[in-house]
Amino acid sequence: MTFESTQLRIDCSIGIARFPDDGVEIKSLLSCADTAMYFAKRNPVSTSGIQRFTIDIGEASRRKFSLYHKLRRAVEQSCFEVWFQPQVDVTTLNVTGFEALLRWKQEDGSYVSPAVFVPMLERTVDIIRVGEFVFEKCIEFQHRLESNGFNHTVSINISAVQLDHETLFRF
Repeated sequence: MTFESTQLRIDCSIGIARFPDDGVEIKSLLSCADTAMYFAKRNPVSTSGIQRFTIDIGEASRRKFSLYHKLRRAVEQSCFEVWFQPQVDVTTLNVTGFEALLRWKQEDGSYVSPAVFVPMLERTVDIIRVGEFVFEKCIEFQHRLESNGFNHTVSINISAVQLDHETLFRF
């Protein structure tokens, strides 16, 4: 639509919950409809903006909610590891540097994929705090390399959120 010579695009997301299949109380029906609406909002291509609540959507939402809370606790308790992957020159087979890799080990010993938790960190802006932890670990590792006579670079992946934050270059 055009408003005061400006083109505006308006989208609509609809979540549907049915009585009594998805709940018998208004609170549970609204919760299911809300869950379906947010699913439609996150998946506009596959839903065309309209989604009926399903058990699978509800379970996925609960798992994601639970993971967010575990991630929040992991940030507060610094439950991350930084692994240093060697970068190797394929022609000489010499190590030319290292890349820092952020890993999240859960209490049960399993690891959460960075493809899952890094976007979550970016959405909550916790990537800033975790990024500072990665920088500190990289500096420590770089010092250990130098004290052992190695002159290798240590590469760090930076989030766009970190690039936009004023604390990035204070190290």
